[in-house]
Amino acid sequence: MTTELQLDTYIGSMFVDESPRTETAAVAPPSPVQHPTAPPAPAPAPASHRASPARVHAQAPPAVPVATPPRAKRWLCFEAGGEHFAVELLKVQEVQRVPAIVPVRGADADVLGVINLRGEIVHVIDTAMRLGLGTSEPASEGSRVIVLEESGRHVGLIVHGVANVVTLQEGAIERPDIALRAFPCAALIGIARHAQSLIVLLDATGFLK
Repeated sequence: MTTELQLDTYIGSMFVDESPRTETAAVAPPSPVQHPTAPPAPAPAPASHRASPARVHAQAPPAVPVATPPRAKRWLCFEAGGEHFAVELLKVQEVQRVPAIVPVRGADADVLGVINLRGEIVHVIDTAMRLGLGTSEPASEGSRVIVLEESGRHVGLIVHGVANVVTLQEGAIERPDIALRAFPCAALIGIARHAQSLIVLLDATGFLK
C-alpha cells in the first residue's frame, strides 16, 4: 500500500508545474505624441478699425525744419570823399582807369559827363557829390571808374580809389534806420564792420535810376 501511494505521488508530481509563476503586467499601448499647437492667428481687424493712409500720415511726427544758413554777399570796397563805401560785387561790370569824360550840357551837377564803353554811352557820376560829401578830389593815379550794370542799364562811379573785395554775412549788416538815420543818400543799404573798419553799403540800383 505504501508503495502504491508513493507511486501515485510520484506520477502526480510529474503533471504539476513546479516552475515559479511570474505575473506579466499588462503593458498599455503607447499614447500618441501630443504636439504643441500654435495659437490661432488673430482675426483681421474690421474695416472700420483699420488705420487709413490719411490717418497714419496725420499721426506722423511733424518734420523738423532745416536751418537755413545765413546768406553771404561779396562787396567791392572803395573810397570817396574820405569815407569807405562798398557796392555789391554782383552789380559791378568792371573797374577801369579814368578815361576821357565828355561833359554833357544840362546834366545834373553830380554827372561829370559820359564815356564810350565799347560803343555804349555810359554816364559817369561824381560819387562824393552824389553821396552828399561835397565835390570829389581831382582824378589822381589811384582814381577809378566803377561801372555798374543791372538789367541792361549802366552807370559809372568815379571814386578816389578801390580797396578790396570783402564777404559779409546778412546778419552783420546794420540797417540805416538804426545806424545812420541822417545819411543823405537814398542808395544807402546799411553799414557793416570789417577788419576794424566801418563800411557804408550802397545799393547799385540807386545809382541806375
